[in-house]
Amino acid sequence: MSCLVLWFVLKIAEVFFIEQNNKSINLPPPLLLLMVKTARQRTSKFKAKIISDVVKDKLDYMKDEMTLNYRSAIEHQILVEDVVRKLMKGTALMAPYMGYAKQIDKIIRRKSGLAQKQEIEIAIMSWKMRGLTLRDLKRVLTEIKKLHS
Repeated sequence: MSCLVLWFVLKIAEVFFIEQNNKSINLPPPLLLLMVKTARQRTSKFKAKIISDVVKDKLDYMKDEMTLNYRSAIEHQILVEDVVRKLMKGTALMAPYMGYAKQIDKIIRRKSGLAQKQEIEIAIMSWKMRGLTLRDLKRVLTEIKKLHS
């Protein structure tokens, strides 16, 4: 049965597919999905994708926006790291507190309300179990919250 259906579809496609000067006519959507592109069509489409001027223009267009996004993210990251450096100066455990501060910052930026409060509590408990003091964790949390207000 499926061979008969396939044969019928191919016959319909054969009737509707007419190639004139390397251009094919527009087929109805169901038949268009069943059509196989010719090698000429595939190569011309591939060549259009890899034109270096087109790619360069797209990258140049995106570069300024990407630079602004990266710069603003890095500036904010520097502020977060400065908070930890200020609070934990002279502490050998500065790296774990940096990780905690980045996690808290991410939670504050992405969550709100009850979900944010619960995520912060989970983060505090997990970093406390890793050996950080609750007093320092709370100090870092309040300073990170000040950055976002």
